[in-house]
Amino acid sequence: QSIPAGKAYLLWSRFTGNGGSKIMVSTSADCGKTWSLPIKLSESNSVNQGTIGAIDPLTHELDIVWRRFKTSSQTDAIMFVRASSNLKTVTKATPIASIIPFDQQTTPGSFRTNTLPTIAVSVDSNNISRIHVAWAARATSGGDARIVMSTSENGGGSWSAPTAVDDGPMVDD
Repeated sequence: QSIPAGKAYLLWSRFTGNGGSKIMVSTSADCGKTWSLPIKLSESNSVNQGTIGAIDPLTHELDIVWRRFKTSSQTDAIMFVRASSNLKTVTKATPIASIIPFDQQTTPGSFRTNTLPTIAVSVDSNNISRIHVAWAARATSGGDARIVMSTSENGGGSWSAPTAVDDGPMVDD
C-alpha cells in the first residue's frame, strides 16, 4: 500500500565523549525506510542540546533551533539554522540571543531541567512567514524565570529582541 507523505526529519544531539555534543540532522523521503547521511549543524559550538525544528509552510525549508551551553569560550545561547528541504543548503549556525538560562540541577526533591527552546512558523494574510522561538530565561542572574520570545520576519536573517511573553507578577491563588 502506498501512503502519500512528505519528508521526515530527525534531529538529535550526538555526544562526543569529551563533554561536548554536536547537533545532527538527517532526512527520509520514504517514511523512514532509508535516511540520508547525517549532517552536523552546530559547527564550532561545543555543548549543544534541545534541538527542535519547524517547517516553513511557504518555502518548505526546515528551521532548527537548540540551546548552546556555556563553556569557557562560549556563552549560553539559543542557536538557529535554516536548511533546504533536501538538506543540500544549510545556513551557518547563528545565535538568536545570548541567555541567562533558567536551569535547575537534580536534588533529592527535584528533577534536573534545562532551558531549551521551542519553535513555530506562522504565515500571515500577506503570505509572509515569521519564525517564533521561545524559551525560559532569567531576567537577571538568580532572578525569576520568564518565558521570552524572539521573532524573525526574514527567514532567520535577523531577530527581534527577546521579549517576555507575560512579565506580570506571579499570583498564588
